[in-house]
Amino acid sequence: MSHAGGLPSEPPGTWWERSPGVAFAELAAALEDTKAPLPPDQQFHYSNLAWALLGEVVARHRGGAWWEQVEARILGPLGMRRTSYLRQEPAATGYSVHPFADTLAEEPAMDTGAMAPAGQVWSTLEDLATYVEFLLHGRDGVLSGSTLAEMAIPQSGSEATGLAGGYGLGLQLVAGGSGTLVGHGGSMPGFLAGLYVDRRRETGAAVLANGTSGMRMLPVALLDILEEHEPAFPRRWRPAATVPEPVTEVLGVWHWGNTGFTFSYTGGEVVVTGLRNGVLAYKFRLREDGDFVGTEGYHLGETLHVVRNRDGSVNHLECATFIYTRVPYDPRSPIPGAV
Repeated sequence: MSHAGGLPSEPPGTWWERSPGVAFAELAAALEDTKAPLPPDQQFHYSNLAWALLGEVVARHRGGAWWEQVEARILGPLGMRRTSYLRQEPAATGYSVHPFADTLAEEPAMDTGAMAPAGQVWSTLEDLATYVEFLLHGRDGVLSGSTLAEMAIPQSGSEATGLAGGYGLGLQLVAGGSGTLVGHGGSMPGFLAGLYVDRRRETGAAVLANGTSGMRMLPVALLDILEEHEPAFPRRWRPAATVPEPVTEVLGVWHWGNTGFTFSYTGGEVVVTGLRNGVLAYKFRLREDGDFVGTEGYHLGETLHVVRNRDGSVNHLECATFIYTRVPYDPRSPIPGAV
């Protein structure tokens, strides 16, 4: 799903997007003498072939065609009624644009068979707008927002793209907007499409074009323009109704050695910022057992344990050998206490 399996980018044979599709058995037979161009898990290498194989995995795991699962598990629940496997009238005609003469040539609309999971989908801007909202928030009965957040974590990349982009689980990641955009671009002969969302800002853009050049990354440019000229308003501040007692005990200034941090309670989480520079360092969420778990920063997933004195008062905080004390190098705490 992250295009890091080392598989070939395309199947052997003719240009599959402009050729009549074959059944999976024929595709598999053609792959018998095919060698992988890269070792698995080494780096990002886009593979349409990999997604054709994933379509067959879905079909065998669930029983029936992969497209039946797409309709039943995604399109139907989301109400994307004009998204289909084959064209449904009214539909645009796909064209290729001559690079020098500005003339148009009509492109064929093929059923690509076993390769179709790699991108043979017809849709509309209205349906893509629905999918934008889904990628931002998830949908009960389809995929949760927390799972979509996992899919947006970088899994693979390459030296060429560096920090400009990467790949999550089925989602392309591109630097842009308020930080990172999530989505995908795509093409079939005669058509281009692109859809990206800014999950932090909760905006998105989608484009469709019935030509084979020029517009695939336009959504990224649109979201960059939006960020530059219409910055997002901060969320409206609302006072906390209550603050749990374990949270109250850890608020204020703590020190790791002689480095100071401020622990504040914002939006249901303990937010830790540098005492001098105010830069966000970590975030923690209160657990039912009275300790905290890291949700952002270096302590992500780690347990912040509240260590108490015999009388129940808080002595120090401990997170994976990091000791936080109320004063620098508190001699009453373990290493790195005063020596």
